[in-house]
Amino acid sequence: MPWNPPYAEPPVPPRLATYANRVAEIVKDGRPAGFMLVEPEVYVEQVGGALWWRRWTEFGWAAHVWLNLPGPGRCADATDTLIAPEDLEAELDDWDASRFTFAGQLVTLRWLGPDESARVAEAEWDNESPAQT
Repeated sequence: MPWNPPYAEPPVPPRLATYANRVAEIVKDGRPAGFMLVEPEVYVEQVGGALWWRRWTEFGWAAHVWLNLPGPGRCADATDTLIAPEDLEAELDDWDASRFTFAGQLVTLRWLGPDESARVAEAEWDNESPAQT
């Protein structure tokens, strides 16, 4: 059994690709409340094995979501979450409807275009993908 998951990374599914590396402005109570960045991620789990052999689940696609929310005193509260493959379709339905549930609160999303997404991601996450920091 292989040490690492045995897969060749396939193309991102079209529905998730719509949001790949895109930024949305989070709007709460009609006011800008921060930004959200979506990065597609291959998802596998180790289901058995140890040391030199391991067994893996089949891969699936997940969404790594990075949030940058302004806090008191102009400090940013940055966090991230992973939308697992089994939850992704329902989450994509919400994103299609420009909504997102965070910490039990439903907020509105305003999706930015590719160029504006790149500019905001650079400004909010310091010139790098958050996954690289």
